[in-house]
Amino acid sequence: MEDGNALLEGISFAAVAFGLLLSSSLFLFDSQIKSLDMASIARNAMRDHLLNPNTSIDQFILLQQKGTSLEDQALEAKVNCSNKCQLGDEIDLEISWEGIRARSFGVIGE
Repeated sequence: MEDGNALLEGISFAAVAFGLLLSSSLFLFDSQIKSLDMASIARNAMRDHLLNPNTSIDQFILLQQKGTSLEDQALEAKVNCSNKCQLGDEIDLEISWEGIRARSFGVIGE
């Protein structure tokens, strides 16, 4: 009477489990892409700012966002200097978006 029910339940369970595994894998893959993009944006914006300190670091962040998975997102940026952001001081940049953070640092030179 119930010969086919166990097989049907087993196949249904396997399909649901595979769907959950696939969706969580895609979510983790997307999070990894955004994390790598965030690190790249922070590193490149810091490098550009150190090469051209008269331009705001926010402009470099916006420039580096183009062509990434975070292109249309509003990133939060925090800049800290070891002293007064003068020649020889260490500068630290932290950008974040929805719990993803990336940091970059450098030394202000000539």
